[in-house]
Amino acid sequence: MIFSALLVFVPLLFSALIIGYIVKSSIDDQSAQSMEKDARVAEQLYKNRELLIIQVVQNSAQSISAQGLFDLAQAPSGADPKSATGRVQEEGSKRLAGLLNNAQQAGNIDFIVLTDSKGNIIARQAEGEANGSISDNPLVVSVQNAVTASRTYAQSSSVKESAEKIRLLAGEQLAQRAEIKTEGKSITDGLVIEAAAPITNNNGRLLGIVVAGLLVNNAPQERAVIEDIKTKLYPSLPDSSGASITLNDMIVSTNMPIQQNGALGKRTNAAVGDVPKTSIEVFNNEAYKSAYVPIKDISNQVIGRVGVQVKQSWFNAVLNKVLLIILLIVLVFILGAIGVAIYAAQKLTKPIMELTEASNNISLGKLDESIQIKSDDEIGQLAEALERMRISLKQALDRLRSRRAQQNN
Repeated sequence: MIFSALLVFVPLLFSALIIGYIVKSSIDDQSAQSMEKDARVAEQLYKNRELLIIQVVQNSAQSISAQGLFDLAQAPSGADPKSATGRVQEEGSKRLAGLLNNAQQAGNIDFIVLTDSKGNIIARQAEGEANGSISDNPLVVSVQNAVTASRTYAQSSSVKESAEKIRLLAGEQLAQRAEIKTEGKSITDGLVIEAAAPITNNNGRLLGIVVAGLLVNNAPQERAVIEDIKTKLYPSLPDSSGASITLNDMIVSTNMPIQQNGALGKRTNAAVGDVPKTSIEVFNNEAYKSAYVPIKDISNQVIGRVGVQVKQSWFNAVLNKVLLIILLIVLVFILGAIGVAIYAAQKLTKPIMELTEASNNISLGKLDESIQIKSDDEIGQLAEALERMRISLKQALDRLRSRRAQQNN
């Protein structure tokens, strides 16, 4: 009986181990595919922010052109404030400042500036004096080249801006926000999502450029792209997931569930390529599965990455639940198999024991009890043969007793 149970138990246990391995491999593969798919969604959400900023600069450029505000901004200074020209200039400056402020607030961006055709700043939304040049800004250069080629559409890209350029675009406060301390050093460069739109005259000549942007470094929650990503992808995993954006390989914006911004400023060695690949990162001694896609500038050079992270322990918990269910199912089958084996063994051994007892009775001369085993197999045939032998022996003994009785009389 024990041997029969083992014949059932061992194959089931071996099968359970194989199933567990297959399930673990399948969950690992599916989780990797899911992370890589999520990284693609994160990339699209990042690009969607570019599209929103493009809309801001397009609308602003059209409004500035339609209201003639660019001409007022370019008007010679020094006019008597009490003269008609001075009052017009003052009114125009107020309207331009109001338009830029409204655009900044409506677009939920960090800055918006107006430059002349050469990239010299002539107005900006931020407080402080609007002067300086961003003529080397890659978007400004690209817009200038596009207008020369009779293409007057807005353009967008991620740009690595120095602290000096951030001050020119948005003032000291934003430059300070860009600073990130890491490994005993301070990083002052900023990753900025920017867009630029040209302002042209009726002849298609470039008059000025509207440039707007969103600083990714330390972005507040209401402006952070990472909040869009986490809300979209992991609404049910607030404590086990996050999104991160890097400048080069250093994390400059993250909402991972780590105390005291443990991931901010950390350099990541996670794999990055045009095709996202899942890897393992460790933050504050906690393992995370992560997948990144590259962030490229207007010249198609990689300047950062955007990606997602989910705690490895969350995937382990899912795997453990699945394995527990499989274990319970296997245990049910094992217990059932043991029960079936015991029942089958009892059903098989009971007639054999009865036959053994019947044979012993026959050998002892106890021939009055008939053998009642009914079966269609070999045991049944053996029982019938023993029953015939019992009957024959009983009849022979009865005849022998009868003769002896006659002889004694």
